Amino acid sequence: MSSRKIFPCAAFRIGGVCVYVLLPFPVLGAEDERREEEPSTVPEVLVQGQRPLPKGTGSLSLQEESQGSSRLGLTLREIPASINIISQQTMQELGLRTVSKAIQAAPCVTVSDHPVSPGAFSMRGFSGNQVRVLFDGLSLGLTGFVTRPRDSWNLDRIEILKGPASVLYGEGAVAGMVNLVTKRPYRGTSGTDVSISYGSFNTVRAGLGSGGTLGTDKLHYRIDGSYQNADSVMGVERTPYTLYNLTSGLLYDVSSRLNVELSFDIAHDQSKPYWGTPLAPKSFSTDPKNGVVSTRDGRTIDDRMLRKNFNVQDADMSALTTWTKLKVAWQPTDFIDVRNQSYYYTAKREWMSAETYTFNTGTALIDRDRFQVEHEQWVTGDRLELQVNHPIGRFRNRFVSGIDFNYTNFNRPS
Repeated sequence: MSSRKIFPCAAFRIGGVCVYVLLPFPVLGAEDERREEEPSTVPEVLVQGQRPLPKGTGSLSLQEESQGSSRLGLTLREIPASINIISQQTMQELGLRTVSKAIQAAPCVTVSDHPVSPGAFSMRGFSGNQVRVLFDGLSLGLTGFVTRPRDSWNLDRIEILKGPASVLYGEGAVAGMVNLVTKRPYRGTSGTDVSISYGSFNTVRAGLGSGGTLGTDKLHYRIDGSYQNADSVMGVERTPYTLYNLTSGLLYDVSSRLNVELSFDIAHDQSKPYWGTPLAPKSFSTDPKNGVVSTRDGRTIDDRMLRKNFNVQDADMSALTTWTKLKVAWQPTDFIDVRNQSYYYTAKREWMSAETYTFNTGTALIDRDRFQVEHEQWVTGDRLELQVNHPIGRFRNRFVSGIDFNYTNFNRPS
């Protein structure tokens, strides 16, 4: 025990003069006695586990394979290209009801649902037929013909490859590729998915799907149906649309090394095209939208005409497509895979509308033109692939070779 004195300082004010006095004040302190603790041994703890891969919104999907971006079965991490995968889970979480809205959600991709070419995509400064659109990895023709408004319910995922893809798909893949992958049969316990929603403009959407293993362990199925209908597009009058789509498939395991899959898809879309609002002279406009659009001759947008569809009464834009596919996968050895896919695609498309509107100052009416065209398309094709997965020395090696045959018959009745 030891003692010491501390002299604190006290201050007094006397007649405007401050006097400081040091006062002795004893303080007793004790040094803490520290006991040295004996070291203890902690048993070794070993933690093992695998970090779960994220799925859905915000996932990079680096461990997933992209059948449209590579024929070698590589993952996104292994492919030297910019690729985005939009899964069905992501579409549901973000409320992406159509294919156009789902692709629009991808970075650096622009979608234009123009009546002439609905679902037209643009990326890296290119658009139209410079972006190749695939269906389950197969090309069915020019992008401007085969892309249609479609519900996203029947899709398993959407793959987007940004950058030239002409090595894989030839002409028309300068900007990149969009691959729509439908839901296919799977091996496992049967399950059912149901979705029903109602939104603005009387938008009704319904989806029903079921899949799994049937009575025998060798037969598996998947069937999905979707329906979507609305009274208006963005609140414009007389612009209803209807979409329905049915996808189905049967997978049969002949043996552990051989399986056969037969699938059939049908899709229909119908709408009344909207080509915009004609400009009217300010003398006619009782409620002009100043500061939005103006011309040198004084024409502007009249708010009374802004959400009116000036197309003809019987305007129609519709399409009906069917698609049948037969896939055979055979693995004769542990390092050789043989795949063959035969398909038959049909499409009937129709456009009937007025595409240009002009305000007639003499009659104060809208002058319109008349346009009608029909497309009939049949596509028959077959793809045969041979893939070898065998290391060379200590290095992984994959090699694929194949033949792709495609015949298109296009007819324009009117």
